[in-house]
Amino acid sequence: MNNHPPAGVFSYNRVIVALVAVMLTTLAVIDYTIIQQQRRGLMAQIHERAGEELAQAATFMTEPLLRYRFSDIELFIQQWSANNSEVVRFAALTPQGHTLTVFERPTDSPHLLVQERRIEFEGSHLLTLVLEKDYGPAEKILAQLRQRLVLTSLFISAALGLTLWLVFRYLAIRPLEQEVLRRRRAEAELVDANQLLEERVQERTREIAGLLEREKYLREIMQTVADINGLLITAPDLEALLGKACLRFVRHGHYRFCWIGLLGKEGLTAIYDSRPDQSVLAPGPYALAEGPNPFYHHPAAVSLRQNRTVTTPQADYPFSQPPWLEQGAIADFAQVVAIPLRSGGDQPPLGVLAVYTWRREGFEPEEIAMLEELAGDLGFAIASFRQRQEVARLTAERTANYEETIFSFVDMIEQRDTYTAGHTERVSYYSRRIAREMGLSAEESHRLMRAASLHDIGKIATPDAVLLKPGKLDALEHDLIKLHAVAGYEMLSNIEMYKDLAAIILHHHERFDGNGYPDRLKGEEIPLLARILSVADAFDAMTTNRVYKPRKELAAALEQLRKGSGGQFDPVVVAAALKTLDRVAAPEVLAAEPESDRFCSRHRALCGVTQTPVTEMERKRFSYFFNDRLTGLFNEDYLKAVVRNNQEDYTYRCLHVLHLQGIKVYNKQQGWEKGNLLLKYFADELKIQFPEDLLFRVYGNDFVVISREHQPLGAKELASFACLRGTRLQVVPHHLDLVRDGKYTIDKLEKIELRGAATGSPEPGRDLRGFIQAKEEGK
Repeated sequence: MNNHPPAGVFSYNRVIVALVAVMLTTLAVIDYTIIQQQRRGLMAQIHERAGEELAQAATFMTEPLLRYRFSDIELFIQQWSANNSEVVRFAALTPQGHTLTVFERPTDSPHLLVQERRIEFEGSHLLTLVLEKDYGPAEKILAQLRQRLVLTSLFISAALGLTLWLVFRYLAIRPLEQEVLRRRRAEAELVDANQLLEERVQERTREIAGLLEREKYLREIMQTVADINGLLITAPDLEALLGKACLRFVRHGHYRFCWIGLLGKEGLTAIYDSRPDQSVLAPGPYALAEGPNPFYHHPAAVSLRQNRTVTTPQADYPFSQPPWLEQGAIADFAQVVAIPLRSGGDQPPLGVLAVYTWRREGFEPEEIAMLEELAGDLGFAIASFRQRQEVARLTAERTANYEETIFSFVDMIEQRDTYTAGHTERVSYYSRRIAREMGLSAEESHRLMRAASLHDIGKIATPDAVLLKPGKLDALEHDLIKLHAVAGYEMLSNIEMYKDLAAIILHHHERFDGNGYPDRLKGEEIPLLARILSVADAFDAMTTNRVYKPRKELAAALEQLRKGSGGQFDPVVVAAALKTLDRVAAPEVLAAEPESDRFCSRHRALCGVTQTPVTEMERKRFSYFFNDRLTGLFNEDYLKAVVRNNQEDYTYRCLHVLHLQGIKVYNKQQGWEKGNLLLKYFADELKIQFPEDLLFRVYGNDFVVISREHQPLGAKELASFACLRGTRLQVVPHHLDLVRDGKYTIDKLEKIELRGAATGSPEPGRDLRGFIQAKEEGK
């Protein structure tokens, strides 16, 4: 039976179907329009946000940082990208397109957005930042929206058909009103989804802004620490140092009060604060003993008793007397930190540093670490100033007896630096010979020898890090050590019996042509004895072995004096020196001659001239400059010095380079901590295997063994190393005969260049490290 109405007969069902079809088409068009509008709006927001994030990252890339602090750029890119889950790739490219550093996150999303930003400074293109983000989440939101709109459209169409059927059948309009309401709810849900996405973007923006603000704050702390460290060099005395340090602390925006107390017999006695004119602190001393003592619970007292850093918020702070003149003198601060001042890591405290911050969040952990390091520097300075004061007191006590006083000075030099002590005795010896050749009176010769024995006494005021450095000095260190002439003059000119020596010591670094220091005297303006002392001082420096420079042969040293005649040296003095010093044997020859024991016992500083560590203190000093911090082996700086000096006496004959192949893969698989631990274990086994040899770690995964005699070192000897078992690491050895292969040098820290002529060694000018790598690759 056919239920369809005949042609030409009006049918409600056909009308309803037609209207539903029209509505479905209209809804499809509307849905498509809404989806496209939302997509364009969402992509515009994503593009805008990515541009803002890239601009914020670019504000970190300042020109000094790009030129000198590349490691900070790399750290910032890694941390910033790790904290942004939408970042797939963040790279820094050179103007030529080479990658400087890159962060990459694995992803298989096809929805990637790439933006670039050029970093320019004064019109010069320095860097290009490339940011690649995954906007897959936004696509998922749009897909969900599209699905919901389709379902909603189908639902609307079905409801519309029913509604039209009811309207046409029953003339009711209420179902149509309900359908309109449903459409409005769907639009509201879409608005809510957009608002939620916008809130997430704003939250991420606030997080990045917070990180940048924290970094700016820590940089301000670093500047404060650097300024106070500068006072350690320029402050004339301890009182000026501590007073100015307190004043410099409060120049930091959040530090509004600071005080420093020094320990005495009765507790904290000497007190310095950042308000010297209107101090809010009660006068000392502040007792530390337990009992009816309100200061006992103060953070500074706790820090001194426990010898550790103590931080206390305002809520737990004891507002009692002392140290305050009255309660509430310092209020509204957020936190106080008390740090003991020590001359060394585990030494007892010399005093305490208390810093108050008004920053709402209190002290950052990195901030406390920087303050602790600064407190260590202040403690070291306090110990140094006190040591100087003690030296001055001892000097004053010995002025009554000339011999006792002069030898006490010499003893102090020897205790501090054995090389300086030997140097002064040798200079005294050479000065006496020159004076005798010039026909000076016995009185003048004796005065010259006294001045020579004390000519470097001003180095007692030179920082240990400069004076005891067994290597070349940089420009600043050289300027610091040049102050020893004035320091020596100031020390001796105030002692009656040394006034006649002070001028000699002051001018023993003047040049005959007027280009010396400290007063740039010229010609005969320089005292005669100072001119003689200058020649003897330079001659000893040229004929003495240093870690960073081998000594000159006697003929070469005399030729250097001849070349300096009329320029650096007085020609008359040089002529006398050339006559008498050409008969002076080198210290090593003196020690080998007959009756050398008797000679060296009388002139011990003239024998065995070297800067190689002998005492335990010297070994510790040596390790500070020339030890690898991770393994305890020597570093590449000392390797350079050993190779250079070995060409003079060929003390060492055998050099093995051990390249630890595969360590980079091991680090990636096991982590850097296990990689470092493996390198340390490998170094420990080298120490056990070669206890009498020189061991070095260079370039991270390269090790060098230098022996006095030839010894085999190959895969067979290295197979017994327990630390390499199961690691899939291989040790690639390479041997060099330091005597047979002729001359060899090491250039730069990043490149070993050993020049040799024997078969199997690198060609002249070829990089040994590249040679080893080429052998590994079968080239």
